[in-house]
Parts: sequence; C-alpha cells; structure tokens
Amino acid sequence: MRSSVDITVLCNNDSIGGHIRAEHGLSLHVSTPSGNLLFDTGQSDVFLDNAKTLQISLDKLSALVLSHGHYDHTGGLAYGAALFRNLPIYFHPEALQDRYRRMDDGTAKSIGIPCSSFNLLQHPDFRAVHTSQPVEVLKNIRVTGAIPRTASFEDTGGPFYLDRECTLEDSIADDQALWINASCGVIVLLGCAHAGVINTLRYIQTLILPRKICAVIGGFHLKNASEHRLLTTIDALKRFDLAMLAPCHCTGEKAIEALAAAFPNIFVQCNGGSRFTFPL
Repeated sequence: MRSSVDITVLCNNDSIGGHIRAEHGLSLHVSTPSGNLLFDTGQSDVFLDNAKTLQISLDKLSALVLSHGHYDHTGGLAYGAALFRNLPIYFHPEALQDRYRRMDDGTAKSIGIPCSSFNLLQHPDFRAVHTSQPVEVLKNIRVTGAIPRTASFEDTGGPFYLDRECTLEDSIADDQALWINASCGVIVLLGCAHAGVINTLRYIQTLILPRKICAVIGGFHLKNASEHRLLTTIDALKRFDLAMLAPCHCTGEKAIEALAAAFPNIFVQCNGGSRFTFPL
C-alpha cells in the first residue's frame, strides 16, 4: 500500500512548460492513502486541463478546501461543478463577502468569488462546511480556520476593501491554510497567506506541538512587501528549521529571489506542473 502524500501544482502563475497552462491563480492537488483533495481551484478551467495533462483523475476527490474568497482561488469552482457536487467544500463563512482591491488610479476592482462560483456554494447539491476553527478534512490533514494575527510586521499584503468605495478595510479574516502530517513533520499549504506567513506558521506550530513544520508550499503574498517586512519574514522563517520551502503564486519575483538566496539548501522551485512527494 502506498504510504506517501503527493502534492501537485495544478494551477500557478508560472508553469514547468510543455502543455502545462499558467494563469494568475493557485490550485494544489493532494493525494494520500486516505483520499484525495483539491486546495483551491485557480480562476478558470486551467486546473482541469493541467490535471488531464498530468494524468491526475479529479473524479476521485474526497474534499475541496478553499483558502479564502478571492477570484483567483475560487473561480474554477464553476468550471469543475460536476466534480464538486456532493463533495464537502471547506471554507470560512466570511469567504462569501464582496471583495475589492483599490487600484493605483483610485478605482476599485472586484476580486471576490465570481457569481457563478458563489451560486454553487449556495446550492443544496454542494455541501458547505464552514471552518472558523481547525477541522479535520481527511486522516492526517486539517484546515486551520481563522488564523490569529500576532506578528506586528505582517498585514494582508494589499489595499483590500469590503466596499466599492474603498472605505471598509478587509482584514481577509477568512484566510486559512492546510496542514498535513508526514514522517518529516508537518507540511503546510498556503493559499495566499493574507493572515501573514509567519502568523500562519506560528499558529499551526501551537496546534501540532511537539511535532515541527518541515515544509511550506504555496503563496506567501510578499509581492508588495517592504524591505523591512521581507527581511523580518526571512529571519522569522529561519527559526522554524524547515526542510523545504516552495513559494509561488502571490509571493512575488523579488521575494522569491530573496527566499532562494536566504535558503539555498531548502528552496525548491514551485510552478504549475510541479509535484512533491513526502513519505507518511
């Protein structure tokens, strides 16, 4: 019997090339002996095409987890509706709010869950599981629910608002991460880490003691981070004694380069089509 967990990047801003498509979004497929799940869906059908190219069968999913309510993580819901019917879909209840980003010219861009995906999550054929607190999704896999914000140097990573007039700041309280127990320790999957990557890791660490975090994969949302935040994040990451660091999506090119330079022995390139295997 297979005794490993396989994590495959089905959607990301960049790809490994070939016939693997790329888009601004994130979707990770997690395969374990106790079942398979999808963590986010990107913004379109890219995750479906890439799964087919990578010969990953999505009709064997046991669950879908949404990291937060932004279009680039939830837009693919409508494209994969047939796959997700009757599946438990784990998300924080505040993920359904209207969301906006203030653009450089002062206008507001809608960045929340697209209407088509929103409607599916309200439909009785789709089993919504609200995750304000940590919840077990599959054996050895849990979702954090809301993450406490304790690190003073971290913020949501952008000018995010709950109204089109950009008067109500959005703390993105629905941001959550996934963690997987493996033989190396605990693997953490991040959607965008709007709660802060260090806040997220510190919170998970309190939930898994005495085990340690061995790998972090996903979006760190450091694209717009100041030099101070980036350096402080790197310093804080060193205290976790990680064995693997695989940032992607919203991390930003500058931050990815800085992380690769700071952690040359554990940094791993993470693109659409990348696959990571960990013994359980």
